[in-house]
Amino acid sequence: TSQQIVAGISLALVYQQRTGEGQLVDACSLRSGLFVNGCLLTMQARAEAKLGVQGWTLETSRKNPMRADRTGTFNPCVNNYRTVDNKFVMLMGLELPRHMPTVLKILGLEHLIPDMKGLPGNRKMFIAEMDKAFAKVKFDDICATFDREGVWYTPVKKYEDMVEDVQAGACGAFVNVPGVDHKVLATPIKFSEFSAVPRAPAPSLGQQTSQVLEALQSKL
Repeated sequence: TSQQIVAGISLALVYQQRTGEGQLVDACSLRSGLFVNGCLLTMQARAEAKLGVQGWTLETSRKNPMRADRTGTFNPCVNNYRTVDNKFVMLMGLELPRHMPTVLKILGLEHLIPDMKGLPGNRKMFIAEMDKAFAKVKFDDICATFDREGVWYTPVKKYEDMVEDVQAGACGAFVNVPGVDHKVLATPIKFSEFSAVPRAPAPSLGQQTSQVLEALQSKL
């Protein structure tokens, strides 16, 4: 994001030199993160438009690349867990003694609290038991409980979720381009004085060759 805001400020300065007008340069960490994953997100947006299906499904999840092994992570309270409705929650309890007891109580695993003294040596056992507990609860229910009890967590977003994500839409991460039948990733930087939204699809091979050659010839 910092590199992108520097680029945005530089472009705004060029605009100011040419027009004499200043403007607000708007940077956003979410747009930045989505932008660097633009290739995969664009493919997802295209697939949704083509198939007429939005969001994540269990079938598409089975086709995902292999993920890093999460069963041996050092801290079971900083890990992702799958709920019964095939959604994921990422626990953010970095301070293990502070967060773990509450999480265990919510999951009905309070009998394991004394075993915390064996961490991280017995972390695989904790993760396995927490996996079983999460697999019995619904995503919305456990998130509501975590919110009420002050548990640190975040919903895990997949590429399939992001095209229609409310927050991504609110910050303008995706735009509609004339002539394109699916959403397109916006530039991560916004400008108050002009739009950075593409005005048309990318030209096809050779479509603008004559115009480019004519422009070059005029400069010779």
